[in-house]
Amino acid sequence: TGELDVTELIWDGGRRSSAVKGSRSAEDATAMRGQADVRAAQLEGMGTYLAILVSKAQRRVVAQREASLQDHLREVKDLFDQGVVARNDLLATEVRLRSVQDQASRVDNDEAVAVQALNQLMGRSPGDPLVLPDQLPSPPPLTANPEDLRKRAAEGNKQLLALRSRLAAEQDAVGVRKADSCPTFIAQASHTYQQNQYLLYPNANFLFLGVNWLAYDGGARRAGVREAEIAVARTAQEITDLQRQLEIRVDRAYRDYQQALREAATAETNVNASVENLRIVEDQYRAGLAKSTDVLDAESTLAESRFNLVNQHYNAYLKQGALLTVAGEDLPTFYANLAPKRQEQ
Repeated sequence: TGELDVTELIWDGGRRSSAVKGSRSAEDATAMRGQADVRAAQLEGMGTYLAILVSKAQRRVVAQREASLQDHLREVKDLFDQGVVARNDLLATEVRLRSVQDQASRVDNDEAVAVQALNQLMGRSPGDPLVLPDQLPSPPPLTANPEDLRKRAAEGNKQLLALRSRLAAEQDAVGVRKADSCPTFIAQASHTYQQNQYLLYPNANFLFLGVNWLAYDGGARRAGVREAEIAVARTAQEITDLQRQLEIRVDRAYRDYQQALREAATAETNVNASVENLRIVEDQYRAGLAKSTDVLDAESTLAESRFNLVNQHYNAYLKQGALLTVAGEDLPTFYANLAPKRQEQ
C-alpha cells in the first residue's frame, strides 16, 4: 500500500500575513533598540575620549605652572642671597613647586586610566597604544536650530523608532487575535495505491475541501483581542510620552550647549586677565611692593583659570554630543571632518 497527501491552507482570515508582518516589525524594533544602545555607547566613549584630552590639557597647564614657579624660585633665591627676602619666601615657593609636581603625577595617572577605559569601550585590550590628538579646536557649529533638532529627534531618535516598530508588531498581533474568530478553509488532494488482486482499480485519487471553525470558546478569543488592544494603547502612550520628553530633552540639551559655549568664552577672558594680573604682581614683587605669597596666589589663580578653560572647552563638546545623540545624530559622522591640531603617540 502507499499514500500521498497534499494539503493547502486556502484562507485563514489573515493569520499568516499578520504574523509575518508582526515578526518583521519585532525584528525592526530589536534593531532600533540595538542602534539606540550603540548611540548611547558612542556618547559614553566620547566622554571617555574627552576625559583623556582634558588630562592632556591639564598636563600642559601643570607644565606651565612648573616653568613659572621655577622662574619665580630662581628670583626668590637671588633675592634671598642678597638678603632682601626672608627664608620663608624660599620655603613657600619650594613647597608650592613640589605640590605642582605631585599634581603632574596625578594627572598622568588619570590619563593612563582613561586610555585603558577607552580601549575597553572600543573592544580593545586595555594596554593597546592609542594615537590621540593633542588638543581639539572649538566645537564645530551646529547646522540646525532647536526646531530642526526637535524634528530630527521625532524622526530619527532610535528609542522612538524602536517603540514605533513595537507598536506595529502589537497592532499586527491584534489582527492575529481577531482572525482567530474566522473559519479556516483547507483543500487536500490524496493519491493511494493498494496491491490487491481483487481490486479493479488499485490506484485512487481524492479531493477534499473542508472548513474548520470554533463557534464558541467561552469568550477566550474576545479576551485575547482585548489584551492585545491594551498592549497597543500602552505602547502608543509610551510613544506620546517619549515624544514630549524628547522635546524637553532637546531644548534642555541645546540650552546646556549654548551655556557651555558662553562659559568657555568667559573662561578664556578670565585666563587673559589672570595672565596680566600675574605679570603685574611679579613686577611689584621685583620692586619690593608685593610679597612672595602674592605672586604664588596670582600664579595659582592663573592655573585655576586655565584649568577652568580646559574643562569648559571640552564640556562644550560633551554637551554638543549629548544634544546630537538626543536628536538622533550619529556622532562619528558629525565629527568625521573635525581636524585635530596635532597627533601624538
